[in-house]
Amino acid sequence: MPPRMAMNTAPNGWKKRMEADPMNPAASKSQLDLIKLRFSLAAAEWIIQIVPEGDQGRAIRVDVTSRKLFSTEQVLCFCAKHANGYHVYGRPNTTRYLLIDDAKQEGIVRLRQDGLDPTAIIETSPGNFQAWITASNDELPKPVATHFAT
Repeated sequence: MPPRMAMNTAPNGWKKRMEADPMNPAASKSQLDLIKLRFSLAAAEWIIQIVPEGDQGRAIRVDVTSRKLFSTEQVLCFCAKHANGYHVYGRPNTTRYLLIDDAKQEGIVRLRQDGLDPTAIIETSPGNFQAWITASNDELPKPVATHFAT
């Protein structure tokens, strides 16, 4: 059974937009993942890393507002970068969430058994997941967040 995708409240009409497009399942999965992140991980600003494959150049860091990040123009820009050999990574610019990367299905089940219900789960490749957990409703001091992340 696939993992339950956590999703906080979303405006009316978004659920319909989240339905898969059978003509372009890869694009619609990316769109669905972005929508899940937007409404599950509340943050005013996001940190984006654009990393070229291999030794093609330096990584670029971009700080963008949530509104701009999820705009059609910005999403198309990131899709173009990805199509041209770049990896695009993003995270909310907040210390409220913890990322568990490269988790397997069994790891997600274990998190739930341990009482750590992920706020958002994204399948990054077949059988490989990112789980985001809300650590606090308020910003944590950076040393505390760093300690949890290591």
